[in-house]
This record gives sequence, C-alpha cells and structure tokens, in this order.
Amino acid sequence: KNVNAAIELFKKCADNEHSLSYTYLAKCYEEMGADEQIVIDCYENAYAQGSYKACYHLSQIYLQKEDYLRQIEWLLKGQNDVDCLRDLGILCYEGEIAQLDYKKAFECFYKASEQGDAISNYYVALSYFNGHGVDVDEERGMYPFVSKPSIDLKGEDTIVSRAMIYVRNVDCLVTPDMNVYNLIIEQLENNTEITVILIDEAQFLT
Repeated sequence: KNVNAAIELFKKCADNEHSLSYTYLAKCYEEMGADEQIVIDCYENAYAQGSYKACYHLSQIYLQKEDYLRQIEWLLKGQNDVDCLRDLGILCYEGEIAQLDYKKAFECFYKASEQGDAISNYYVALSYFNGHGVDVDEERGMYPFVSKPSIDLKGEDTIVSRAMIYVRNVDCLVTPDMNVYNLIIEQLENNTEITVILIDEAQFLT
C-alpha cells in the first residue's frame, strides 16, 4: 500500500478533469492526516467537476466541525446524491438543526428510497403512518412492534426489544403477540418486498 504513489496517480487523472480522482485524492489526504483545508479543496474540486458524492463528504466534515449552516449548504447542493437526500430529510424531519419541514423531508426520503436507501424507506413509512408531509395512508405506513420476540437472522437467536417493520403494498398490522421472524418468513414466501429495521441492533434488512 503506497498512498504517496496513489496520490501522484490521482493527481494526473484529476488534471484531466476526472472528478472521482479528486474524491480519491481527498480520501488519501484524510488517511495521511493532511491539513483539513487540503481535503476540503479536493472535495470542492470534485463537486465542481460534477461529483455530488463530494457534497456528502463535505457535509460530514462540517458536521464534525459543528458548522451546521455549511453542513446544510452542502446537503442542499448534493440533492442528486442518495446520502445527501437522506441526511437532508432527517434534518428537516427532526427540525433541530434545520427548519422543521415535513413536506421537504418526505420529498427527500421518497427520492432516496427509490434509490434503495433502507433508512429512507423507514422514514417514508413513518411519514405515511403519521401523516407528516403527506396524507395518512396506513396501508403504506409502518406499524411499530413492541415486544421481545426471539428472532434468528444471523444463524443465532437474537433478542430484539423493538423493531420497526415496513411492508410495501401489503395491508399488514403488526401486533405485540406476533413473532417478527414468522412475519418476515411469511412475507418472503409471498415474494413481498419488505424493509425490516431492528432498532436495538441498528440493522437494516431489505
């Protein structure tokens, strides 16, 4: 592993306006512990050449610096990137750093969910269930399951105290006496597209 050699190669590609090269340059500099401004400059150059993923990386830098205005600024610029959409949606939904805006949050989550983002799927369902930014639609909503079922998802028994289950296009009411594992198997046997969020273990399964 030769970071210095990689940097030289990425520099040559970047000179030919290859946007991903600036992103990789930034990652190399981060790994080397280079001055933060050098890293920021690389990501900004990547964005200037069309890389929206660079916006997400920049938003994370400013989040760590607790510069929330710059964080939001880069999330707004990167709305063609799924990670930016998801994070912007969360900020609008929570209304702590950004202004509370359920409609904007739902728009962001919906676009990100269409690109396969599991966390956004959860928020889309939650929005439908609570009528946040969209009309209430329990068939497309998410039903909370509060219990302690035994569930085997990794070849071993796992105790899960809380789970959120979103079943797309299925009228599925989850009640406290239902076993989450049995529900998953039933829906999979029916070839139903589902998203399962196990909160305690922070697992997102689709």
